[in-house]
Amino acid sequence: MSATPSITPPRIQILDAMMGAGKTTYIFDEIQRRSASEVGTRFLYVAPFLAEVGDPDAKDRNPEAQEKQRRGRVHTACPAADFQSPASRPSKRESLKRLLAAGKNVACTHALYLVIDQETVALIEQQGYEVIIDEALDAIQTFTEIRKGDLPFLAITTKVNPENHLVHWTSAIGAQSKYENIKLLCEEGRLYHFRGQFWAWELPTTLLTCAKKTTICTYMFKASVLHSYLLKHGIDFEYIDNESIGLRSEMALLAEARDLITMEDNPYVQKLGKYAMTRTGYSALDKEQLDKMRGMLQMMVQRHLKVKGAELIWTCFKDQRKLLSGKGYYSTTIILSGPASINVAG
Repeated sequence: MSATPSITPPRIQILDAMMGAGKTTYIFDEIQRRSASEVGTRFLYVAPFLAEVGDPDAKDRNPEAQEKQRRGRVHTACPAADFQSPASRPSKRESLKRLLAAGKNVACTHALYLVIDQETVALIEQQGYEVIIDEALDAIQTFTEIRKGDLPFLAITTKVNPENHLVHWTSAIGAQSKYENIKLLCEEGRLYHFRGQFWAWELPTTLLTCAKKTTICTYMFKASVLHSYLLKHGIDFEYIDNESIGLRSEMALLAEARDLITMEDNPYVQKLGKYAMTRTGYSALDKEQLDKMRGMLQMMVQRHLKVKGAELIWTCFKDQRKLLSGKGYYSTTIILSGPASINVAG
């Protein structure tokens, strides 16, 4: 009689360190080292932006620029791994499956990873992939597939638990094709409905438990939704000892940053201080007010900061970028588009 095999959940490691500590450098060095020295090691690298994972469909009249867009940061840093990125034909999902089935090292975005199906999950597990997720995934997101016209049908086929807001599929009626995904989410206990208006879904646990090992690179992990998600589902994880892998300490980074910061106080700063520089505040400003703000910024740069455009980095919300951009002070910029900023200059 054969022994019952023990089921050990894949280990999830959290690399929690401040920006600039060396998280990504460490990860890339490890991928490069192991790809060059170990046989059969397979990596799936997941990051937020195409600039990091590459876009094989990118087109540019400049051949060098096109090649740079097609090869992401991970391709350049880890040549021994020979990373491949999913193409749009026949579809990115299908392309990802084919690459995984072939055992290639693969780089893809968060957006693609969040919509993979169970067949892809099975490939990751069967092929023994190690998944590296750069920045914590959005464990709970707004569910946007439900329209006003769908509500009468859902009213007779689903029921919302008032205590935990979970949506249950209660009807014996078979789901029409357009509602199959909703029915599946209900059956998996991953669809929520709040106050009769707001719909949300959470990612399947298999996205984090299917790999041989999953490493999540992030900062302030305990403050993230993903941390609460792992606790809720009883998924074990452990923190990597930052000192043992040579990362810079947060205290050292903060001390260095503090020495580089000078608070500017001049009449233009005081005038700009009357504006609420939040997303809501910016959205309330009309073109005339934004033009006035741009003029003050330009005068402050020219008369008080006295720096060249190439030496300046500035930030605003993406929607206001065009109206606030001024001569000479926006050639290098960081655009804030939501909760994270994107360095579009490099």
